[in-house]
Amino acid sequence: MAVACGALALVACDGPEGGGTAGVGSVIPGEPMPPELSVRVLAKVGDREITFGEYVATLARMDQFERLRYQTEARHKVLLDQIIDAELLAREAERRGLHKTTQAIERKRLLMRDELLRQMREELPLLEEIPLGEVREYYDANKNEFADPARRRVSVILLSDPSTGADVLREAQAASADEWGQLVAKHSRVRSPEKPKPGEARPPLELAGDLGFVTAPSESRGSNPDIPEAVRAAAFGIKQVGGVAGAIVKVGADSYIVRLVAINVKTQRSFQDAMQSIRVRVLQRKLRTAREKLETELRRTVKVTINEAALKKLEQEPPAEENQAGH
Repeated sequence: MAVACGALALVACDGPEGGGTAGVGSVIPGEPMPPELSVRVLAKVGDREITFGEYVATLARMDQFERLRYQTEARHKVLLDQIIDAELLAREAERRGLHKTTQAIERKRLLMRDELLRQMREELPLLEEIPLGEVREYYDANKNEFADPARRRVSVILLSDPSTGADVLREAQAASADEWGQLVAKHSRVRSPEKPKPGEARPPLELAGDLGFVTAPSESRGSNPDIPEAVRAAAFGIKQVGGVAGAIVKVGADSYIVRLVAINVKTQRSFQDAMQSIRVRVLQRKLRTAREKLETELRRTVKVTINEAALKKLEQEPPAEENQAGH
């Protein structure tokens, strides 16, 4: 185990009575721990032995940055004390019968599920072991996942008085960037750039009414629920930066004049740039497939029955909170 060497000083303190340091030098990061070292007893809590293997397994479960906190001899003792305290509290919980509660049984079931999934992950190849051909096949079949869609930066005048729309639209189509900002301040319900604080630069007038970047209505990625689809469509119908849509966009009771502020073209990540993230996705897919296969096999070997009548009744009953609120 890769973290074993970080805890060797703890075993070295065991002294002659604990077997000294024999076998310690044989632990190599990334290699299985020698059995004689794994079973080395570090402490006893009643008749329960805490071994070096258990100590190292505790380290291995930690986040890599948390693990760095336990690199000194003093911190080794701190971690061992924490393991001992956890054992003492667990023994007390069992003495009180808490291991028989519904909550404890359910948590144990979830822990066993997670441990099974962890073992299934360990049976899968490492990221670097996934064949390059398989990675390439995924990239070719899912290129759109590694493309950043085209985007347009949009600014609007949300007309406070729709009856003036035709006149304001003509002014907007002929306006410079600064004149656009003045039109927003005068005619729009969207706030113009706020007054700057002392010492701060004033935001450019051309960003008045700015809604940020949007994607085309046909593109699900980058959509913004706060920006109407018709406004997005109008932005993609404008040919040049600084241009204004040729017609007022009606969205319910609202009337928009739409201006194109900037264009970001679609970009495609190369295979080399996407390769590592693809390996992660392929590995996740392998785990998902293995889990679904195991679940299917288990449903064939273990009888599963569902009380449809009780389920239907449960779906018809309101949540307990709603029942309580009605009293």
